Amino acid sequence: MHSALAEAIRELARRYLWGSYKRIAEIARRQGLGVGNKLVYRVFKAAGLLQKPRLRQAAHYRGARLFELLPAGPNKLWQADVTYLHIPEHD
Repeated sequence: MHSALAEAIRELARRYLWGSYKRIAEIARRQGLGVGNKLVYRVFKAAGLLQKPRLRQAAHYRGARLFELLPAGPNKLWQADVTYLHIPEHD
């Protein structure tokens, strides 16, 4: 990996703080640097610039609540779909 190219990528990462490596790769290509996503990813990984995905509490909560809805045996869970329609002639 060329150190000048890696330094240019790190400079773009410093300038665009909230950019992902894919976005930084696109910006670098627009500026005339011949880089691909993989190269930018490797530079980000080596420099410790990769963003870690955040776990969302709602997803864990929904997953835990799903087990409460599972039926314990036959005829333990019944469901119905109710739709209300307004008919103008019948008030």
